[in-house]
Amino acid sequence: MKNSDRAGLLSAPQNMTLWKRIQASCPMWVYLVGLTIFLPFAYFAASGLPALIFIMGLPLIWQLKSIRHFLVPAALTGAILLLAFVRSDFIIMIMQGKSVQDAYKASNHYFLAPMAMWFIAWAMICAARNMPGGRALRIVTWFAYIGLALTALQLLDTASAMGVRNALNLSFFHGKRPEMVVVRGSDANFLLMMLFWPLCLIFNHRGWLAPVIAMTIALIGIAIVADTNAQILALGGSVLVFFVVRYWPHWLASRRITPERVFAVLAGFSVLIFPALILNMVSRGLGYSIKAHMPPSWAARIDIWSFTVERCLEKPIWGWGYEAARLFEPDIPEHPHNMSMQAWLELGIPGLVLLALLWGAIFWLMMSRSDGLERKKAHRDRLTEIGTPGQAVETMGLEERVRPYFIATVTVLFIINSVSYGMWRLWLYCAGALAAALLLLIVRAIKEDIRLHNLL
Repeated sequence: MKNSDRAGLLSAPQNMTLWKRIQASCPMWVYLVGLTIFLPFAYFAASGLPALIFIMGLPLIWQLKSIRHFLVPAALTGAILLLAFVRSDFIIMIMQGKSVQDAYKASNHYFLAPMAMWFIAWAMICAARNMPGGRALRIVTWFAYIGLALTALQLLDTASAMGVRNALNLSFFHGKRPEMVVVRGSDANFLLMMLFWPLCLIFNHRGWLAPVIAMTIALIGIAIVADTNAQILALGGSVLVFFVVRYWPHWLASRRITPERVFAVLAGFSVLIFPALILNMVSRGLGYSIKAHMPPSWAARIDIWSFTVERCLEKPIWGWGYEAARLFEPDIPEHPHNMSMQAWLELGIPGLVLLALLWGAIFWLMMSRSDGLERKKAHRDRLTEIGTPGQAVETMGLEERVRPYFIATVTVLFIINSVSYGMWRLWLYCAGALAAALLLLIVRAIKEDIRLHNLL
């Protein structure tokens, strides 16, 4: 390292006031403490993730000053939440003549949590983008160990067929609600799946093959034990997308046909077209014949989607209102298990269009130059391939190397939200926000790692 660089690194903190030092180090400690707490949350109460994200994001709320770097997706998520609020039972009762106080008391208040978490989630993402490289490197190193620990726990559950969880349930909860053992294992598996590609990016950079294999075994093993074939579909789909993006033809890229743009169009189109496909299936009476060739869980989805699309046709323009899917139980068990169907059912055509635009924007803008992923020369930005520690890849710059990991991570969330869980399931999107923030931190950490090696 040059003397001038070493002197600059040492003198910068000394020139800062105490408050500035605290302010500068706060985001790093928030992430370090938050990731430490994340491990028990992920394993024992994955659906409680919003509570942890709220605790982490609240001290970072001032980072929203950088929201301009994510203006389009942030504005679209805000627009969907605003539409949901307008179509909530609270506003509907006010329009029917009730006072604000009476309407608030009578409403279910479902809209409060996602509206609050909008600020928290985006603050976390902004903080990750603004994190100095050295601090990002510390966070990412600790995150790698947390990922390894969660993988080890999931491997134990795989090997014991949830025996470890059952034993804990008997010891601490006297065996109450044994059916939740499988649910908790499946939820933890989803969180590990959301972090799979960010962790792969770290391990591949360092040339560690074993953790990648261990994570893959754990994810598939728990999905089989818990019979959650939607997770296997999401993992398989993301692997396919990863390699498609990794080996994207240069002749397409040279014509500005980049993978993120192609997948943006595909994602937006699929959100819009899915209800039309189900409507066509119902109108042609194909539901029974299709269900006969599907596993029971997927046959149940066909029934849910068929019922949902019929309800959508009754109020196609503005829908039934926010969280109205709960009104149709048991035909719709809490939610329609597809974000497109739920958006149309509850928010009408405007909600469906906004959802399509949001997913299109996420894919389209994920590699924006404003996110600090500028194209670099290959000899400056080097990553290592799996299984080849220390061997530099000379043919591909940093942006090209991280693009598959970004798109694969978003693909996991997109597929899961297309076939499982509900559109408003808060912990689902908290997991997505955490994965996005960690990806940004990992890129900054890799850049710092490269810079330090160049200074040596």
